[in-house]
Order: sequence, then structure tokens, then C-alpha cells
Amino acid sequence: MIDTIRYGDLLDPLVAVPNGSHETALARARTSTSISRVLVKRIPLHELVREVLCNLLAQAVGLPVPAPYVLDVRRSSWFTPNARHVFGTDYSPRLSLVRAARQAPATLDYLLQWPSLLATIAFDEWIANSDRTAGNLLYIGPKDFQLIDHGDALPNRIDPTTKLANRLARHLVASSTSVRQQDFARRVLDSCANFGKVDFEQIEEAAMSSSWGEHMVSECIRLLIDRRTQLPTLIEEEFRVIQGQLLA
Repeated sequence: MIDTIRYGDLLDPLVAVPNGSHETALARARTSTSISRVLVKRIPLHELVREVLCNLLAQAVGLPVPAPYVLDVRRSSWFTPNARHVFGTDYSPRLSLVRAARQAPATLDYLLQWPSLLATIAFDEWIANSDRTAGNLLYIGPKDFQLIDHGDALPNRIDPTTKLANRLARHLVASSTSVRQQDFARRVLDSCANFGKVDFEQIEEAAMSSSWGEHMVSECIRLLIDRRTQLPTLIEEEFRVIQGQLLA
């Protein structure tokens, strides 16, 4: 079940939240059905498209992500003529894994017991995401995480065969002393068996992108369809690498 993008208006006041390279804030979102607390970030349109598509795609393959929003900023203090929309997600006071691990180092070990770990490795390979650090995994509880921050996925100038670093895969291999890399590759491939069932027409409809990025959404979907056929090769190549750090 895909949660259609919640389209609405961003409302003041905006409470700034420190977040690296992008302006991020806590605010309220008004949709046709409710007013909700959201975490929003002001990003270029191409990154907003990636965030929306990767959120919907994760939902389609059963991976946990927070509920997504595309919000019109014309009624807020963030309005500028060149940027009408921002990406947002439902707000909940949860820690990123990197912050949780700093408070309790053993928390990082829970990641290796997460039932969705292998499918997430395959997912990151599919969307060409080399930015899966502990900072963009939300820690919900032992063996329970959510995926966030996909603006750097599907980078410019990649093609279906482009190989980028898969941080989760490298963390898994570096943390293991008993499982062969070939076994990891096989298990990751098994975990993505349902990727071929994704209905991209449904995803494009759920994106509701006609008013904010329809052309770019269609281009990214074509890339994802072509890249899906390359996953066995890309995953096998990844598990020839033996080192990597998630907290880098």
C-alpha cells in the first residue's frame, strides 16, 4: 500500500532545525483533510523529486519511511519566486542512528539485527544512494529503523550500470567474521525479489507531480526501470568490497 504524497500548504511559524547543508524547520502543514506537524527542508527541485520518488518506492517494496509531503510555500516566510515547494515528512521526536549511537554505542549493533537490512542494501543499490550513513537512518527502537534523506540518490549523469559505494553493504561485511561475501550477495539478491513487481504507474500517480515536477519524475522513473535490470550485477560487484564505515 503506497501512501500518496500529501499535498498542501506550509504554514508559519517555522522553527529552525540544524541539518547540515539544507535549511530545515519544524512547522505545520495544512492539507485538505488536516493540519499536521512536519519536518520540512528547502531543497532544489531535482532533490525534491528524488525525495518523493524514493519515499514512494520504499513504500512499494515494504521498507519503512515517514509519511511524505510536498508543500506549497507561498503562504509562509519561506516563499521565494524561484522555489514554490518544499519536501516534508511527518514529525516525530526520534533520533537519527548516529545520535542514538553516540548516546549508547551498542545501539549501532541493532542495525545488524534489523529484518529490513538486506532489502535496504538492495534498495540503495537500485536508487544509486551512496549517502546511507547513520545520520539518515532514524532509530525507532531495537531492530526498528526508518529511512530518510534521499535527495542525493539518483545523482545526475548516472546510467543504469553506474556503480556507487553502498555504505550499508560495506558496514555489514566489515561487521561480520563468519559469513562469506558471496553469501551476503546471494541473500541481498533474494531480498529484492519483489522489486520486479513495483507498479510505476501507481507510483507516478501517487507522486501527484503535475504541478511541481512531472517531467523530472518521468525521467527518474525511466532510469529506475532500466537500473532494476542491472541489480544482480551491481550487488555482486558491491560484495567484492570488504571495508567501509557507516559513521563516516
